[in-house]
Amino acid sequence: MLVRAFRLRKVLDSYVSEDSELEVFKLSKTEWDQASIIITIILPFKVASQKLQATKRPGIDSVYWDYETLFNKIDAIKETFTKPQYAHKTWIQEIHRGVEQLSTKLEQYYTNTEMPLFT
Repeated sequence: MLVRAFRLRKVLDSYVSEDSELEVFKLSKTEWDQASIIITIILPFKVASQKLQATKRPGIDSVYWDYETLFNKIDAIKETFTKPQYAHKTWIQEIHRGVEQLSTKLEQYYTNTEMPLFT
């Protein structure tokens, strides 16, 4: 839904601008930038989740590939946050902390793959 809203942001901005009661719901450029970054973060997880849900018994090679892809995406996002264009944006630090927590959580799940299902 966020992806759809982002694609239609010009139309949405125009629509809420036409009605004074809806004007309070108009997103600022900063809020649209934040939405863009959130989409960049969550979209790979959505794709991986849908892929695994479509498989009755995912193979271990597929699961490891998905984890590797997600870790690479997280690393790329962390690197993006260090670019000079984001240095002055205070809200980036909040998102950066969230991405760090996301990475920690994913690492916990990845670590669980080392244990056999049956002992």
